[in-house]
Order: sequence, then C-alpha cells, then structure tokens
Amino acid sequence: ESNSALLIGPRGSGKTTLINSVLKELSQSKSFKDNALIVNLHGLVHTDDRLALKDATRQMQLENVVGDKVFGTFAENLTFLLDCLKTGDKKRTKPCIFILDEFDLFCGHQNQTLLYNLFDVAQSAQAPICVIGITCRLDVIELLEKRVKS
Repeated sequence: ESNSALLIGPRGSGKTTLINSVLKELSQSKSFKDNALIVNLHGLVHTDDRLALKDATRQMQLENVVGDKVFGTFAENLTFLLDCLKTGDKKRTKPCIFILDEFDLFCGHQNQTLLYNLFDVAQSAQAPICVIGITCRLDVIELLEKRVKS
C-alpha cells in the first residue's frame, strides 16, 4: 500500500535522525532489506527536478536498465523512472521509499513536476511507494501547487 507523510519541526529537532533511526531498525529485517528500495533526496543538493531524478535513478540501481539511453528531456527521464516503478506484478514490485529532506525546497522547483508525479503514483496505487517529506517550514502545504495538493 502506498502512502505519503510530512514531518514538520524546528531545525535540529531530530526529524531526519528519527527517519534514519526507523529505517535502520527496519533494515535489520532481512525481508525489508531485500525487498525495499530507499531513495534519499535533499533539497539543498538536488536543486532541480532533473538532478533529483538522475540521482533517484542511480539510487534505485536502474543505470543498468538505462544502459546507453540518453534522455533528451526531463519528461523522458521521468517517464522511464515512473514506468520502472509501475511495471510488474504488484506482489513482486519492490516497495520504494522516497525521503525528501528539505521538502520545502522541492516546492520551489519549476511546476513541481517531481512532487506531482511521486504523489500521483502513490495515490493511484500503481506501485507501492511511500513519500516522506521532511521540513522545518510550517507553511509548507501553502507552497504546494493546487494540482499537487489534490
């Protein structure tokens, strides 16, 4: 089952540490370790959707699938990644956890395309993904475009 969550709190209060601690505990379970993918994206590092998508592809170990493909556009790269998430039997598809640290910075990306598509996949149950946003901005919901909020 797919889900999304937003963890909001003051800087230095341990939000990221909490998530990392929970993931570390889950990773001690062999079934979780063998069957789940964790993609960590940080708003300060991934300053646009193209960089975030490129790193997500690397973290999901999809470079081999990409092979010599050259994506001319962000849309082509995004389509490829989403197809990889959506393909296969739901029972065999590995769940994927996307952790978006400094979530508010992703809200500043043009058209919020990455956010829109991640939340769309989570809502449509096309693939078992979980999107966790971490931020210190209390008004982060107001930063989301209307289509992303819905």
